[in-house]
Amino acid sequence: MKIEVDLKKLTEYKITIDEYLLMECLYLKNKEVFWQYLEAIEIPLQFKDCITNGYLLQDGDVTTFDNISVTEKYINIFHNEEEESLSIGDRVDLATLFKEFLSIYPVKVPDGVGGDRYLHLDKAGALQLYKKIIGSNSNLNIDLHNLIIKCLQFEINKRKKGMSMTYFQKITKYLKERNWEPYVSEVERMEENIVEKDKVEGI
Repeated sequence: MKIEVDLKKLTEYKITIDEYLLMECLYLKNKEVFWQYLEAIEIPLQFKDCITNGYLLQDGDVTTFDNISVTEKYINIFHNEEEESLSIGDRVDLATLFKEFLSIYPVKVPDGVGGDRYLHLDKAGALQLYKKIIGSNSNLNIDLHNLIIKCLQFEINKRKKGMSMTYFQKITKYLKERNWEPYVSEVERMEENIVEKDKVEGI
């Protein structure tokens, strides 16, 4: 794995080379290299400064590869050109569709013990998963996107009525497990009922 280092940016944003390389492993989802590098430099897993400065998000008190992720701030600083090139090509429409999905997906839900559980911790990872699901700019599956949005809205309404929002999963898990699919038949049935009602009313 090849990682380029911009020393000027690291100095400007007060990030050490070790911190940067480990955060790049998080950005690239490379767990193996992350642990190999951490073992090689023989330092404890500490990201306090990176979290404080807004480059990382951590879910929980114990730091592991799976409960920390880079933030939009980090991506904008070190991968802005990458993101811009995607916006011109693959992500012109994908970015808009993903933004719509993100705006609907709950940011946080009750954790059941008086606090909150945050669900948007890995937006970069969620974007890549969403791209795999609905495709890139050359073959975007708009119908599937619309179906996901409908199912998500249906689930939110259902969980709010049933007081079960706490069971909502993190956004990446939702996409990996395709958790909109159990609601497809209910959404289709609901839409059929609306069509039948409109026919009866002569709309």
